[in-house]
Amino acid sequence: MTPCSTERPEGGGSRSWRDALRSTRKRVGVARGLNLVVLTVGLQLRLPGMTISIPVNLRLHRKDGPTMLALAAEMMAELAGWFPSTRFVLCGDGAYATLAGNHLAHTAVVSRMRRDAALYEAPPSRTKCAPGQRRAYASTQRCSSLRPLQAARWWSSTGGATR
Repeated sequence: MTPCSTERPEGGGSRSWRDALRSTRKRVGVARGLNLVVLTVGLQLRLPGMTISIPVNLRLHRKDGPTMLALAAEMMAELAGWFPSTRFVLCGDGAYATLAGNHLAHTAVVSRMRRDAALYEAPPSRTKCAPGQRRAYASTQRCSSLRPLQAARWWSSTGGATR
């Protein structure tokens, strides 16, 4: 997510968004502007440790439109369609961790997730109810925890900040 400032108060999709950097425990900070989801492709140069990121796709997130996760999945599907023989690694923060369960084509998802996270199967599709009635809550089965995966050691730790 990239908030982008604009001069017009409500023009072109500009809205008010809660800003995590400006917010405190007692006061909610607000940022104005466009809320963008940007997809970049990282290219490793021949110089050691040099990687550049080139933006290749962009979507505007609106409050009444698709979620940022849906926009990111849509952009990854489009990128995989452009380069069908290429494998991609999607690196995102914890907000994009659920994309690992979307089974994106030609894409491995790398994200941050708590070791003690409660993982559940995907819920069934929503059904419409009669007006004035609540939809019945559908419980899903809890998946196994991440601890057996941690013991398998098929993953590797970066050991700190990397460039």
